[in-house]
Amino acid sequence: MDCSIWEGIVIGASGGSIAGITVYLIQYIHQKIRDKSETARVNAWLKENSVGGN
Repeated sequence: MDCSIWEGIVIGASGGSIAGITVYLIQYIHQKIRDKSETARVNAWLKENSVGGN
């Protein structure tokens, strides 16, 4: 099994790309979940503490 330097570079770049995409996706999903949670919390607070309107 002969592995050249270029193959190592390609494998390393591929692994780094996959890791970067994975981190990005996890951060994106976390942000969306947090936004939804915070929106629900703020809306509940506004309903309890607002006067007038609907």
